[in-house]
Amino acid sequence: MASATTSMLRDYGFTLGPAVIGAIATAKAVSGLTGKLHGANLAAADLGKAEGILSGGGPLAVEHADPTVAGLAVSSLGDAYSLGFTVCGIAGLVCCLITVLL
Repeated sequence: MASATTSMLRDYGFTLGPAVIGAIATAKAVSGLTGKLHGANLAAADLGKAEGILSGGGPLAVEHADPTVAGLAVSSLGDAYSLGFTVCGIAGLVCCLITVLL
């Protein structure tokens, strides 16, 4: 019974982990890229194009579709995934602490 519970919780973590990282990273990347786009002094046409791509396909779509702002998209995605992996690292440390205490 304990082995089955451990296995179930492990599978739950393997499923939930990537979903949490993806949700955190996507939200952070969209907000970060929006701010960077407005601070980049782009022409109105380029800004409108990039915002349209961002709202329709997200930061990855901006990176691949619009070369004028690809660097901003990569930077935003890097910052966002750093935050996501930090959250997962903290969750892993909390799990280790709980295991040691129990």
